[in-house]
Amino acid sequence: MKPSARMFPQTATIQAATETVVDGAVTETWADLTDHVDLPAQLAQPMRQGEREIESPDGTRVEIDRYLYLQDYKPLVTEKMRAICKGVTFDIEWSDTDSHETYTRCALRLVR
Repeated sequence: MKPSARMFPQTATIQAATETVVDGAVTETWADLTDHVDLPAQLAQPMRQGEREIESPDGTRVEIDRYLYLQDYKPLVTEKMRAICKGVTFDIEWSDTDSHETYTRCALRLVR
């Protein structure tokens, strides 16, 4: 069963970094991931102060600011990417999906 559009009232764009080295200096350039622009999304409310440190699926502890839910299974969305939602840029700390692959959940940290 596919979730309704009301569950994903916002949109998000996923970006991946490309590193280039010029004169020994590494520069990251962010570009939209193909077919991952304006995806139906739901940006959750900010995490409360005492709830920000969580355990990722691989068992490591990470500090996050919010969760982002993307409609459908998005296997290309991984850590080290960025999500832009509501004009705000976040680093993706990790992502996973539900057992029915109806959505992808991303743990986000605000880019400061």
